[in-house]
Amino acid sequence: MLSDPPDAILDEMASRYSGNNRQWRSEWKGDNSSISMDGQRAVRLLEIAAYADIVCHPVEYPLRVATLDYIKEKIDSSGVRDSLNWIRSSYKSGLPLEEPGDKNGDFKGLRVEAMKIRLTGYVNELLQSDEPISGEVEVPRLGRIRLPDGKWTIEHNYLPTKESKLPDCFVFRKIGDRLERVTFIRYRPEIAQKSAYMYADSIADSVRFG
Repeated sequence: MLSDPPDAILDEMASRYSGNNRQWRSEWKGDNSSISMDGQRAVRLLEIAAYADIVCHPVEYPLRVATLDYIKEKIDSSGVRDSLNWIRSSYKSGLPLEEPGDKNGDFKGLRVEAMKIRLTGYVNELLQSDEPISGEVEVPRLGRIRLPDGKWTIEHNYLPTKESKLPDCFVFRKIGDRLERVTFIRYRPEIAQKSAYMYADSIADSVRFG
């Protein structure tokens, strides 16, 4: 697990990013192919990608796609599946995610939770069936939905505890070079009837939903 923020690693990656996602992902995979893959390596790569995601780093999208593609190729390497299942059940970020001036530690709590949500979403994507979904489909724990044209994959499915005021969240990503997402946010009736707008008006920039 990471103990220090990987900002320097990400900045070095960004220095070689020309804007061509496909070329950059190919070079990233080439750089990493010389390092043997195991469970600890998989966790480290996923943490770096998740951190880039929650801080909105310039390489967040190509890095996430490259990381997931690479780990999917190596998923049967020693300890990788066990580590992915460990993320699902027990992961908690060990990064120092404090924010200057955050006296109550609220921002750190959000970032720690965001790391968990991101990594869990990545793992769900890695361990699910390789079959893409399209059109009208039945999604477990969500119900029957109709997706826009194209082929899609489930990127995140976050169901908080019953005590939480957070909604269920299902995020679908379109397969292709252009990033497109469809998000379903489902509030429990007691929240939706009272004050859903208080929770929904900041979804656009929430680290929880991307």
